[in-house]
Amino acid sequence: MLYFSIKNEIHMLEPQQLSQAIAALERKYGCVVCFHDYTNGRLQVIPETARVHDNFFCATVKSHYPPGGGACAFFDFRLVQNRIEEKPGPFFKCCPAGVLEAVVPIFLNGRLVGAMFVGPFRNDAPLSPEMFQAERRAVFSDVERLKRRLAGLPPEEREGLLALAGLIAVQLSALAEQPGPSGAPGGRREQILNFIAAHLHRPAGLPELAAHLRLSVSRSSQVVRALFACSFPQLLTRHRLEYACSLLAHSRLKITAVALQCGFRDAAYFHRVFHRQEGCSPLAYRRRQESAATQPV
Repeated sequence: MLYFSIKNEIHMLEPQQLSQAIAALERKYGCVVCFHDYTNGRLQVIPETARVHDNFFCATVKSHYPPGGGACAFFDFRLVQNRIEEKPGPFFKCCPAGVLEAVVPIFLNGRLVGAMFVGPFRNDAPLSPEMFQAERRAVFSDVERLKRRLAGLPPEEREGLLALAGLIAVQLSALAEQPGPSGAPGGRREQILNFIAAHLHRPAGLPELAAHLRLSVSRSSQVVRALFACSFPQLLTRHRLEYACSLLAHSRLKITAVALQCGFRDAAYFHRVFHRQEGCSPLAYRRRQESAATQPV
């Protein structure tokens, strides 16, 4: 993951420049850059204007998939995320409809927070053995005609695309680490939410938050209560449970691994807190989400 290690040595782009870089990538390769946010919006890594798979090809195919693109969502949110967690780094995937997309993970403080999807492209060349592939699904009869409208991506251009997309991912991570001005509207709120997102998987208390905000512990407690109407431990637990729900719904991590990833000291404590908040066990929640994903819309 060389392109992640050079983050501190490259010039930081402004948000507008970053949007221009994304647009330039799209023009160069005749594709669309989309984003999946794995933090459920808790961390402002993904640009507000970023699309989530709204290109004409994916939108049309999903409208014909029963139930409502479920195969696409299962592959892109669960299987692709599992692939990233097992083997971090950029890669190309072949989706259930048989087209190519580049996937570039976005990390913050070593934690996976999202991914860029660059494509789709026609699959004009044989798939390499390491390419991540979905089980091919039967699609409607006009899918081949739609594929002809997509740009091709010769094998010799694939590494260049991954390199450019990787630099954009680095910039997104670097922007997320910059605290907003404390005097700006929402500045303190963004600082607190960014701190929580960066500490979901490790111990964090009010003293650490106070140091991050450069305030006293008592003043930090007052700020949290004024902005979120709860204490800092309550706010942190709320966000950890939201992250746990996302992992339970979109990954195959074991319950113990989910607990540790979300900052709970052990599975038993996680089970008690989760049941008190959600009214069911983590395993029951996962099964409920799996059942809902297979129901027709």
